[in-house]
Amino acid sequence: MSDDLIAETFEGLGLGTRIALLKFSGESTVCGIRIPRTVKPMLMAFAYGLTTPIGQAIGLALLFSPGTSYDPASKSALILVGTMNAISAGLLLWASLVELLAAGTAPVPYRLEREHV
Repeated sequence: MSDDLIAETFEGLGLGTRIALLKFSGESTVCGIRIPRTVKPMLMAFAYGLTTPIGQAIGLALLFSPGTSYDPASKSALILVGTMNAISAGLLLWASLVELLAAGTAPVPYRLEREHV
């Protein structure tokens, strides 16, 4: 779990940078609730910060709930872990490919702006 904490910290820093650079227009409505333009970045960061701990809590609750027996060496557990690792690796490859393509195909003013940062 400590590796998740480190990874999420750096992902949060990257996401925070992206959110800070976004230009929000007007108010939004979510489930009938009006959200001002100035509050939207804070809500996005708060939601991101909650998703991983909540997911980990659900996973731990299911893992250690009474009546469950989890054998990490079982065939189904190994298939599940392998599948999740493959999905995670695919998402990381996809994200890096998109980032590389975006840097190469971005309009010239955007690229110049980023080079001076």
